[in-house]
Amino acid sequence: MKQQLNARTPRYPIRDVAKRFDLSNATLRKYERAGLLIPFRKTSQHRLFSEEDIRRVDFIVKAIREDGLNLEGVRRLMALLPCWELKPCTIKNKENCPAFHEYKNPCWMIEETLCPHNSRDCRNCQVYRQSIENVKYLKEYMIRSNRKGDRSKYEKH
Repeated sequence: MKQQLNARTPRYPIRDVAKRFDLSNATLRKYERAGLLIPFRKTSQHRLFSEEDIRRVDFIVKAIREDGLNLEGVRRLMALLPCWELKPCTIKNKENCPAFHEYKNPCWMIEETLCPHNSRDCRNCQVYRQSIENVKYLKEYMIRSNRKGDRSKYEKH
């Protein structure tokens, strides 16, 4: 019986993904070390990427090439995501959780997070999986807010 493929099914080796974005394998591994990407690992430790991972790489590449961000900038954007809002979190856990107080790294990069759903399988966590869409929304919101703010600076009162 053939396995059904979906957007989360890991199937592309690192060399194919690198070639698709005109990157080196080392660059994709660098994104992984920076916490921007969590590829699937086979038992042989070879990385495989899904369509969902490819959308994430596309976002990272565009943020760097088109928006002028560096890896730290992309990581900090992702760190703005309120994981305690995206997943049910008690007030006590939220107040004691390093992810609530951390502003440099997204929750999936923080070992000591108190997420009650935390199986340390961050690749499958909804916060990690939805982060790119949420960051895109945040980016658009900031652009719209800045445009409104820019106009009001020049309007006569």
